[in-house]
Amino acid sequence: MDIGSDLGTFVNDLNLLGIDAEGIESEQDRVDSSVSPKIKCATFGLDYSNNKKYDLITLPQVIYFLGDIIPMLLKLKSMLNPDGMIFIVTVTPDFDHHVSKYPNHTLYSKNEYSEICSKVGLKLIDYTDFKSNIGTAFNNANILSVIRILLFMTGLKKPIEKKKGNNAYILLRN
Repeated sequence: MDIGSDLGTFVNDLNLLGIDAEGIESEQDRVDSSVSPKIKCATFGLDYSNNKKYDLITLPQVIYFLGDIIPMLLKLKSMLNPDGMIFIVTVTPDFDHHVSKYPNHTLYSKNEYSEICSKVGLKLIDYTDFKSNIGTAFNNANILSVIRILLFMTGLKKPIEKKKGNNAYILLRN
């Protein structure tokens, strides 16, 4: 499940690889322009419901729009299969431009994610930060980018641009 699918590029590329992926996007015009028929218009929140369980839930540059992170992670955890993972792409607290532009968005460090995960019963598998805008790269994925993301999530490969920066990949396991 891809939450905040934008035009559905990531979902489409996963489907092309034979992975049964779907997504939700809150903006109807984005869904109407989607490259994937597996994107539906919906807003994720504590009241979001569907009866499916997922092996993977992705949130590309979405987590800080959802409000209080603890109830949101508990909600996401309830949607995971027993060994399921949550893959978050977000900006880091070091990204001053984002903080000044969106003062109501709370951004978390690696240590804070570790503490939050302990509270909600998730394991922090990895927190890797970057200089480049990986959110854009994630949403404008191509098959090679998708394969790199999947290799990262399975622990087989680190992202290619490991430089301390303003964006992060965060991988959590149920």
